[in-house]
Amino acid sequence: MKILLATDGSANANASIELLKNRSFTDALVINVVSVYAARSHNPFEHQLNGEKADAALKFTLAQLDNAFKRAKITRELVEGKPSEKLLEIIQSIKPDMVLIGDNSKPPGARPTLGKVAQEILKKCESSITVVRTDQFGQYKKEKKCLICIDSTITSTDSWLFRKNEFWPSDCDFLILSVVQPPLEPASENPHIDAKLFIERLEKLNTNMLQAIEYQKAFLRGCFPDSSVEGQITESIDVAETILEIAKSWQSDLILTNPHQHSRIDKFLVASVSEDVVKRASCSVEIVR
Repeated sequence: MKILLATDGSANANASIELLKNRSFTDALVINVVSVYAARSHNPFEHQLNGEKADAALKFTLAQLDNAFKRAKITRELVEGKPSEKLLEIIQSIKPDMVLIGDNSKPPGARPTLGKVAQEILKKCESSITVVRTDQFGQYKKEKKCLICIDSTITSTDSWLFRKNEFWPSDCDFLILSVVQPPLEPASENPHIDAKLFIERLEKLNTNMLQAIEYQKAFLRGCFPDSSVEGQITESIDVAETILEIAKSWQSDLILTNPHQHSRIDKFLVASVSEDVVKRASCSVEIVR
């Protein structure tokens, strides 16, 4: 498995190291550690990572990873330039299975935000990507509760996540969630027929997702017999808001979601849901591709 870890020495970037330590890997592991620093700025009010701090962040990360992953192949790369552009160039070149990037630095307990670099990577990266966040005290929070969001698409219900089941800690608990949006039907001259079609399609959506959830529950319980694996299906117009509410009430440590591959309009809508979840979630979010 090939992983790219982007670091700037921030608390969220360092939390990516702890995230890796907390997961289980059975495949051969390659970790590419990258730090990008900006060219010297003449603006005294512009806070940018310089070469010295970027190199220090690399050395710290490498020392931590070398101690934790004795058999992994670990490389380092110190690059000057615009962080989002350089990271995307490296991602395109090495094609990692997973990209780990810390959320932008902010005071502990502050409202979640998504930095410009993370936003650019999220929009253009074709690999799975995890945006890592610390807890309200600025510390890494071990992934004990994982909220898995699935929809009706093949890439969601049979994704890399489930094929790579060895990737998860053995003591992790799972909640598989499907938020079903009520279908939009073209209006006809007969409102009774419209209502009937609406109900039939909504029932079919709920039935299909219930079956998908039960299948994934059985699969994960077979992989993790000591873990709690539950499922939940709910109807909502605002998918992102519902995911965030459930994540908060369940106290999720990690949210997993993925953009599906239907028509351009559908892809745009679901991608916007994933992006909204990443921006507003208080915990780490992983988008599985």
